[in-house]
Amino acid sequence: MTYTQVQLISERTLMSTMEQLFTDAKYDQVIDLASNHAKLSLKERELLALSHFQTQNFEKALEIFEDALKIEPTRALNHYHLGLCYLELNNTQEAVIALKKSIQTDPLLQKAYYALGSIYVNYNLQQEAVQIWREIILINPFTDSARKAYDQIVQNQIKPQ
Repeated sequence: MTYTQVQLISERTLMSTMEQLFTDAKYDQVIDLASNHAKLSLKERELLALSHFQTQNFEKALEIFEDALKIEPTRALNHYHLGLCYLELNNTQEAVIALKKSIQTDPLLQKAYYALGSIYVNYNLQQEAVQIWREIILINPFTDSARKAYDQIVQNQIKPQ
């Protein structure tokens, strides 16, 4: 077996081990395992960032998601998770930018719409929230939660004050 073949098997083993640990919610073990490897693939970096997120180390997760986006800037889920990190760190402006980038990158990523819509509702940006809920309903007309949120906002706008 050549060195390259051994290295490839080792990389596959690392990835599958990280995936299994992550699936088993053993986030600290994912972090420990990854820290022993200098060079991580994009997917391994994403698992590492998600593990930091799950252990509420949002600063580290943010840093790794930003690095992953430098490697592959069109990964909508990484923009989405970056937005969630910013939210957890109370940086709403950057969260909105990241979530909008996620939607721009993948217009069908519903959870990015939900996160952005929730920000708009929390900041009483009614028109923006209505627009987001409309977009979710267009993407998935069978989504009850978006339809209820939309109806609630519209009803609140119509009621006399």
